[in-house]
Formats: sequence, structure tokens, C-alpha cells
Amino acid sequence: MNNLFKNHRFARTLIFTKAQINKEISSWKAVTIIAILAVLAAGLVIASTTGFNIMSGDQELLRMKNQTQGTVDWQDPISANAGDEIKFLVYYHCGTDDPAWSTIRAYNSIAKIEFPTSQQTVITTTGRISANNLTTVSNTGTINVSSPQKLNFSGTAVWYHDGINQNVTANVSNGNVQVTLGDLECDYISCFTKAGFVVFTATVSSIFPLPTVDLKANNSNGPITIPYNTAATLSWTSTNATSCSASGNWSGAKALSGSQSTGNLTSNKTYTITCTGSGGSATDSVVVNVQILSPTVDLKANNSNGPITIPYNTAATLSWTTTNNPTTCTASGDWSGSKAIPSGSESTGILTLTKNYTLLCSNSAGSDTDSVLVQVLYCLPAPPTASF
Repeated sequence: MNNLFKNHRFARTLIFTKAQINKEISSWKAVTIIAILAVLAAGLVIASTTGFNIMSGDQELLRMKNQTQGTVDWQDPISANAGDEIKFLVYYHCGTDDPAWSTIRAYNSIAKIEFPTSQQTVITTTGRISANNLTTVSNTGTINVSSPQKLNFSGTAVWYHDGINQNVTANVSNGNVQVTLGDLECDYISCFTKAGFVVFTATVSSIFPLPTVDLKANNSNGPITIPYNTAATLSWTSTNATSCSASGNWSGAKALSGSQSTGNLTSNKTYTITCTGSGGSATDSVVVNVQILSPTVDLKANNSNGPITIPYNTAATLSWTTTNNPTTCTASGDWSGSKAIPSGSESTGILTLTKNYTLLCSNSAGSDTDSVLVQVLYCLPAPPTASF
């Protein structure tokens, strides 16, 4: 019986112990669940999002424009030819919903463009914005080129921020170019005070170098002005060209370098030369203006400025000369009509009365007038006598 009692007590002990264990387990479960809920609740309160270009109003990270072709809007994709200058705009904006936004920074921020180093007809570039404490964001841009080319980036970029712009150094290495922006301040929700962008510049590099040509008149890029009816000397040089041709106020094939007289000029002229090579063509022009002065006219009678006196019923000879190239000379007074340019002579015919001759000569710069008086002397050979 003692054994039965002992076994019964052991059984009760076992039953009690299991109950205690179940109770303890239930208690720990409750504590654990409460702790997890507390952690989750705390997380909902303190969690925040900070990153680049995360606001709904943010712009596309990478856009481009063809400066050579006069593209107005920033675009993606764009088209280009060999030698075109391309602008790349990399937009950045650190945004946060953290109530402590004024203390948030994007540390050691960098704006970067990655580009292929081989010649391609479809050049795909990647713009990136990164910081030590934020996730890097990126965007691609495409340039469709008329022939296989590659990009040659400038070592200077323009950084637009805080209402100003400044030239900054762009570090160019094999396949990427970047600008260090430092520690950037972040904006609170729906605020864009700290948004900015970096503009990089690259040239679409031709397999063959682009030609150049430089045309001068009297060793000047012009415009120049020369006296009326004189000549200027045109001179030109070119590089990377295989042929040159003239247009405008001259024409024909020209040497790759040389000089040529314009000949005497009486009106303004524009001279243009285009030189072509494997890499494309280049054109230059120069303007030569002709200085036109007001004309002068000198009218004489019997080689005298007058007045002169001639016997009754005789003739005088009118002669005139001009300067500065009048375009018209017109007679008035006791003669009329157009007269020869730049000089001439003409008989008055038999005169029985005094005559006044006037000549007006004009060009685009002005006019001039001269006159000469021819007096006719009528006299009796002897005093008159009375006939009664």
C-alpha cells in the first residue's frame, strides 16, 4: 500500500508539473506577443523614408539637348551628328518625411554619368546620383547618331543649386564623368528648395576630325570697309579638308589655302567658302563693304568757271567732270536731259541771249550741283545816227 501511495503522489506531482509548465509557456507566449506588438508599434512611429528623387514632383534624373542643332527642350532620346555638342542634365533632390528633416543630409553626394568608350550609333548613357548614406538612383539616356561615334566629355560642368549656378570641375575618366556635390541638405515632403542639377557637356567625337576654314579680307575677319572702286585681298586657310568651294559673290573650286583679289568694288559684297573632308564640312564668310562718298561736279564754259562773255551769235563749249562715281547727272536751266558720266563736253549752240547752265550729279550717298553763266555781248560797231 505504501507503494501505491508513493505512486499516486508521484502521479500527482507529474500532473502538477505539466500544468505549471503549460501555464509558464502560456505566460511567455503572451509576453512575447506583447513585446512584438510593442516593437511593431514603435516602428510605425519612428520609421521614415529619405532618398533621392522620391517625391511625386521630381523631374527625370537624366535628360539631354543637342546644343549644335539648337534643341530647346531637355529630351530623351535625342539625335546627333559627328561634331555636335551635347548637354546632359542630371537632376537631384534629397527628400525625406522625417520630422527632423532640417538635420538630414545626403553625405558625400556625387552626380555621375557613365558612357560607352567605343564608337556606336546608339550611345546609351547612365546618370547616377549617390551618397554615402542613401540608395543610389539612376536613369538612362539615349543618343541616336548618324554614324558610329563616341562621347568626349568636358572637364568643366555647371552646377545649379540654391538659386545660383557655378562652374565646377568634372572629373573625367575612362567611361564616366562625375562632380562631387558634398553634403546635400534634404527637403521635407512636397518641398523643392534643395532641388538642383548638374549640366555636363560632351562632343560627339568623329572618327575623322571635322574640317575647319578661316576666311579673311585684308587679314580681317570682317566686316571691312574699303574706298569705292578699290580692291580687297581675300585669304583663307583650312584643316582636315580635301576640297574647298566658293559661293556668294565669288564662285568655283578653291585651293585648300590661298589668296585672291576681289577686283575693284563699287558695291558691298559677301564672300563665302566651304571646305569639305571625311569628317564633314565647315563654312566661313566675310563681308566687304564699299565706302560711297557724295559726288562732286565741276561745270565749265570754255574751260572757265564763269561767268564768261562771248560775242553775239557765237557758241561756247560746256565741259564737266565729276568725282566719287555719281550714278546720274541731269542738266537744268538753259539745257536739259541726262549727261555723260563721269565727264563730258557739249556745245551751247549759237547764242544770241545770255544763258545759265546747271548740272546736278547724284549717287546713293548724296548729290552736288554746279552752274556756269554764259553772257552774250550785243553791240553796234559805231554810235547810231539820226535818220532825219
